[in-house]
Amino acid sequence: LGKRCDYTLGFGSAADAGCRWLVVDTVAAHREQAERNLAGNTVDWLHADPAAIACALATRTPTPEHRTAWQTDCAAALAQQIPEHTTLNASSLHPVTVCETVQKAIDAAHHPILICDGGEFGQWAQAVCSAPRRVTNGVAGSIGGGIPQAIAASLAFPDAEVFVLMGDGSAGFHIAEFDTAVRHGARFTAIIGNDRRWNAEHQIQIRSFGEERTHSCSLGDAAYDAIARACGARGERITSRPELDQLLQARHELPLCVDVSLAGAAAPEPSPARPGNP
Repeated sequence: LGKRCDYTLGFGSAADAGCRWLVVDTVAAHREQAERNLAGNTVDWLHADPAAIACALATRTPTPEHRTAWQTDCAAALAQQIPEHTTLNASSLHPVTVCETVQKAIDAAHHPILICDGGEFGQWAQAVCSAPRRVTNGVAGSIGGGIPQAIAASLAFPDAEVFVLMGDGSAGFHIAEFDTAVRHGARFTAIIGNDRRWNAEHQIQIRSFGEERTHSCSLGDAAYDAIARACGARGERITSRPELDQLLQARHELPLCVDVSLAGAAAPEPSPARPGNP
C-alpha cells in the first residue's frame, strides 16, 4: 500500500518465498520497481490511493484464523525488548541508559514530539524511544537533519515538547542552527550522544574487517554544549544518568543542547520473523 519494494522489505524477501503480492500505488515507477524485485510473485496491480484502500480494508472483518498468526508476530516485534546491557565505560553512558532516561521525559511531556536523527545512536533512539508523533531519518538513511527538524516542529507546534536524539557526527552538520533556533524562538531539547567517532561506519568496519582493521572513524572532543551556548542557546555536558534525568525533567525556555558522554555500542538488530510466516 503505497510502499516501495526496496531494501526495507528485503526486496521482497521479508515475506515467505511463496507469498503473492497486490501492489497498490499511483506512481508507475514504484509499481515497476516492485515488479522487478518481487520476481514475478505479484498477483495484481491497482492504481488507487493507498490510504483509501487501507480504510476500505479496515471495514472488513476477516475470520480470526486468518489473522491470529500475523497479529502474534506483529505484537512480538513491537514488544521486542532491548538486550540487557552493562556499563562499557565508567565515564560514559550506555546508549540504552540515555534513551531510557529520555523516554521517561517523553512520557511525562504533555505533547511530546520525538525526532531520531541518523547514525548508530539514532538507531538506538529508534529502538528504545517512542512518542505519538515521531520523525526519523527515513529510508534514505540521511544524517544531520535533526536540529532543523526540531526547529520546524517547535515552530509548527509551539505547545509541544520536542526531543531530538542524534550522534556527534550527525550534530556536526547543522550545529550552528542553534543560532536560527534562538532567533526564531524555537524551543526543543537536543540530546547529542557523543562517543567521539563515526560509530555507524566504525561498526560496519568491525563487521566487515574485524576490530583490528578499523580506521578513520575517530572524531575529536568537540564541546557541542559550548557551541550551543555561543549561539545563545543553553548547553550542558552530562556524564551521569542522575544529571541527565534532572536536566530533562525541568522546563527550558531556550533551546537546550545536552552533550552526553556516550559509550559507542553497536545498535541492536530486530529479530527475524519465524520461518514460513506469510
